[in-house]
Amino acid sequence: MPRIRLRPLVAAALLAAAPAFGADFDAGMNAARQGDFATAFAEWKPLADAGHARAQVNLGEMYETGMHVDFDLVEAARLFRAAAESGFALGQLRYAMVLQKGEGVPKDKAAAMAWLVKAAEQHNPHAVYEIGYAYHEGEGVDANPAEAMKWFIIADEYGHEEAYYAGTYTADRLTNEQVIAASQAAMEWMAKRPRPETR
Repeated sequence: MPRIRLRPLVAAALLAAAPAFGADFDAGMNAARQGDFATAFAEWKPLADAGHARAQVNLGEMYETGMHVDFDLVEAARLFRAAAESGFALGQLRYAMVLQKGEGVPKDKAAAMAWLVKAAEQHNPHAVYEIGYAYHEGEGVDANPAEAMKWFIIADEYGHEEAYYAGTYTADRLTNEQVIAASQAAMEWMAKRPRPETR
């Protein structure tokens, strides 16, 4: 299956959708949207040091890309891990991605899968998609196209833009019975974990 990678969540594409967390964080958000990453860093650094998960992820993105800071994959991974360990879904996703690639940390696809599952449990569509890809390709788990199909269906339901195409590609390689079973498994998984707006 052609690889559809999660793009780095940097600059305005990352920042536009972020919720408000307080005056200093908001000041950093406003500065970043205007391309003033020096001010953004100055606002977010003390928050990240104090355990603010979203600030940790944003700084991690800056270190990962060398945006106004020295390029430092080790520091990026440390920040992503801190955010992940606080229970923040985006932090869990980003830490899983660096574990998958071995960027700033030793490559550990099994550990990456565990973090993806944690993020998926919080309805993160990118994490759900990545689980599907892992099952499709056998990354950190045994390859299982039917299980991959289940996760692609969930990711599509959660709004991941590439999940439908990945699911279609996978479905073409499964029997009708396998597709039906995967659909039922996906619906059961989601029914047990309703998103907050559907509870």
